[in-house]
Amino acid sequence: MWYKVNNTLGSMDSFLITAKDKVKATQTWQELCKKEKIGKFDVSIIEPEKPVGIGDIRDVQKKLYLKPLQSPKKAVILDATTGITVDAQNALLKSLEEPPDNTIIILIAKDKESVLPTIISRCKLIDLNAMGGLVFDEKEKKTYEKLLDELQKADTGEKLKMAQDFGKNKEEAALWSEKMILVIREKMLEAEGDRKSFLVLLKEFESANKILKTSNANPRLTLENLFFSI
Repeated sequence: MWYKVNNTLGSMDSFLITAKDKVKATQTWQELCKKEKIGKFDVSIIEPEKPVGIGDIRDVQKKLYLKPLQSPKKAVILDATTGITVDAQNALLKSLEEPPDNTIIILIAKDKESVLPTIISRCKLIDLNAMGGLVFDEKEKKTYEKLLDELQKADTGEKLKMAQDFGKNKEEAALWSEKMILVIREKMLEAEGDRKSFLVLLKEFESANKILKTSNANPRLTLENLFFSI
């Protein structure tokens, strides 16, 4: 599965999945757990039928400090697609800031608007609502991975040429940059150790993608600025 993500400086072990489609949200957290080698016996799901309240957050906090049974880590999934109170979100903040080393926390909500900015800032955001159905196959993925590697090694002339090639019009440049975002996101999830370089790279691409989608900026110049910033 491929999806767009907007990363912040929140904990690398806290995720926020926003999706109106619950099936896609479930597939996404399952994929995250698979990448972290977390088996089903080490996944705790809290799924209230009404908006998440303080009592549900207490349940989350109790599960955070249980040791994994079979996996190197465990996951605590909080399904807040029915809503989550402001008090509950404030109570969750500390856990998102300082999750145990062997734990990942995944919060699921229908949209970003239902979540406090302080929550978003402490999580890696996987916004499936913003994805728009964008997918591509393994062959195309390899092509974009190669392009990313070439771009990072390119000299000034090569970067100008790439900006010219991929910035012929705003729509194509926006689509190209969005696919690069997905590739960077995937590489970051697969990376071991320090992922800060991927976070910086992702932030630059997302900023350029936003400019391409929401302004009348020249696409070639936008890509030039992007390429020279990385």
